[in-house]
Amino acid sequence: MGKNAVVDIRNKTTRESETKLSEVLNRMPVGSVLEIICDADNGIADILSEKGIEYEMRSLGDTVILKMSVVEGLVKIFENIAKGEDDDVFTIDENTNVGELIEHYPDALDIIIKYGFSPLKNKILRKVMAPKITLLGAKEHIGMNGETFEKMLEELKLLEEQK
Repeated sequence: MGKNAVVDIRNKTTRESETKLSEVLNRMPVGSVLEIICDADNGIADILSEKGIEYEMRSLGDTVILKMSVVEGLVKIFENIAKGEDDDVFTIDENTNVGELIEHYPDALDIIIKYGFSPLKNKILRKVMAPKITLLGAKEHIGMNGETFEKMLEELKLLEEQK
């Protein structure tokens, strides 16, 4: 499979769609572009949003086209769902949605702010931004260097151990 792919999963169950997507994603390198053609009520967009995966969406009647960059961890999301595993297991990594992180671990907010993502100090900005950005997206937004980002991730992962 080349760098980019288009997958048509219309008229498939959510489980069939997830299985097909995990198969396709396994052959795609990180950074490539995936377009998913699906029924509007398929549920894939909801899964992507819940996991903090950024995507563009175009509606064409009862059909939706989702376009996204393939990021690390995306394959695992669909593999786990297709296997009927996890989804209630919350892990902290670069693809973690900031809103979900704060929801699971309220103390994460102070850590993220401490490392420079100051827009989250504002309650209104937090409500708007947090559900739409991953930790990696926040890192890129503020221009955080890799070493500092790794330190922040380590500190956030300590929250997992405390639960």
